[in-house]
Amino acid sequence: MTTPPEDPTRVLELHTDDVIAAPGNRPVSPDSVSDILPSMQAFGQQVPGIVYLAPDGKYICGAGHRRLLCCRILGMRFKAILASGPMSEVELIRLRLTENVIRKAMTPREIAADIEQYITLAKVTQAEAAEHFGFSTSKVSKMLSLKNLAPEIHPLVDSGKLCGDVARIIASLQVGQQKNLADRAVANGWKRDTVEREAKKLRGEKPKVKERCKLEKNGVRLEFEGGLTWELLKTFTAFLTKVVTERSKSEESPANTLPGVFKSA
Repeated sequence: MTTPPEDPTRVLELHTDDVIAAPGNRPVSPDSVSDILPSMQAFGQQVPGIVYLAPDGKYICGAGHRRLLCCRILGMRFKAILASGPMSEVELIRLRLTENVIRKAMTPREIAADIEQYITLAKVTQAEAAEHFGFSTSKVSKMLSLKNLAPEIHPLVDSGKLCGDVARIIASLQVGQQKNLADRAVANGWKRDTVEREAKKLRGEKPKVKERCKLEKNGVRLEFEGGLTWELLKTFTAFLTKVVTERSKSEESPANTLPGVFKSA
């Protein structure tokens, strides 16, 4: 039975001694919070947990056990939304992804983890999950690709140093290639297109070269996206020489235009 929060927009700040783990919850160790502890220390608790009242007046943590432990370690108060009673994991995920006060504070990786778990527990398809939470199917697919991200990159995503689009590109690489590209992207402030270009190099993909030709007042402007290599220049010069030679030998008057397509291959 669903037990919605009494006020989903009100976030309580609780002393950690007043919050206990939910019955049956797996113990949380300091090692298990090593990936989120640095970001919480630097930026505080961004995503509130969910609690409900115990008979003795304390609060039972229904969601956010790792954040609760971080607050204990750092001596911070635990931010949480008060629910009117126990909630199932499916109901907790629904709450996290439908209440703006929680969803806006979640990282792309946290949202992806919740959607993946919701699909499994609720036995729905990606399309059904996307419709339920107001995402497009393609966006859900992109978010779920973050599960392939190397663990050492998680803090960069959680802290916002790597945005979701850039993280998804990096997640498409082999695990051993991800950390180096992530570090370079953060250090140089690279945007999506630059990261995509570097990722293609690591995958061994050759960049597509697009040739553009534009008539200008004093001649012709040729643009070679990706740069004009020496090999391409020789091929292009040979192409022009061949066309001019063939037209010069022709008994007919040369045409006003040359072939409109130059193929470098």
